[in-house]
Amino acid sequence: MLLLAGLAALLVWLIVLDDDSDEPSRAAAELVTVEELRALAAEEDGPVFWAGPRPGMQYEVSRTSDGRIYIRYLPPDVEAGEPRGDFLSVGTYPGEDAFEATQQLGEAEGAVTNELEGGGIAVYNEATPTSVYLAFPGVNRQVEVFHPDPGTARELAYTGAIQPIVAEEAPPEQTGQPIAVTEEELREITAARELPVYWLGPREDVTYELTRLPNGQVYIRYLPEGVEVGDQRPEFETVGTYPAADGVAAVRESAERLGGETFEPPGGGLAYFTESTPTNVHFAPEGANYRVEVFHPEAGRAEELVRAGDVVPVD
Repeated sequence: MLLLAGLAALLVWLIVLDDDSDEPSRAAAELVTVEELRALAAEEDGPVFWAGPRPGMQYEVSRTSDGRIYIRYLPPDVEAGEPRGDFLSVGTYPGEDAFEATQQLGEAEGAVTNELEGGGIAVYNEATPTSVYLAFPGVNRQVEVFHPDPGTARELAYTGAIQPIVAEEAPPEQTGQPIAVTEEELREITAARELPVYWLGPREDVTYELTRLPNGQVYIRYLPEGVEVGDQRPEFETVGTYPAADGVAAVRESAERLGGETFEPPGGGLAYFTESTPTNVHFAPEGANYRVEVFHPEAGRAEELVRAGDVVPVD
């Protein structure tokens, strides 16, 4: 279940979803358009996952005889089949026991498991941190997210950026496609929602990047001048708002499971951060049916923003 031949060491840790001992054959990789990706996904019996459209990137697809599908994001000057293993890749692996198999990955020595909104899980191993494995209850697919930077692989996995490919005519909230919005557009979009959407307030000389996912998660990123929407670098301030039946309970459970340090944000509720991810703070106001995550690339800065009350709903 490798994304790339050069990652053969992953086989030591990876649990195979079926009992077939025969090595599956793999078709030659080819470059495809977004429209062709959508057509491919429409022909499959189950979902095919990707990291969404990314400006300036080529999409390489390869598949194996046992139904595994791999999507790589290649720069414009890289040809299909390039053997180098330093590109963002998403693999979709069919298997009736996908969720249980991924749970088993989390029981291995060195494994780290993170719960996702909606009951999904993300697992990586400290020995191979560039790959994160995702699975969701009731979905017979395991997903592997590979990025040469382990932090980026985890950010993509944890923030809901990895989504099924859907029909081209679907609206942004179903595709998970990031779009640029003005402050006025942002206010109009968020006003139409039942749940609030949090941000860091208006800023000058930035682009507001809005991403809406089918599960109700909303992300606002602040992109400096010259940075294109969809840029995959984890270097920009981001605020995510996630539906949760009981936001404070969800934050408390995560803090206890991850050994987070908790504090009370302005106005009440609960917030936490962990020593391993000091760039991220999670919080929920008292009585809220949602939770909020704040990311700042500078360690400790997200905590300062939350404690200062600078993370607020778009009004």
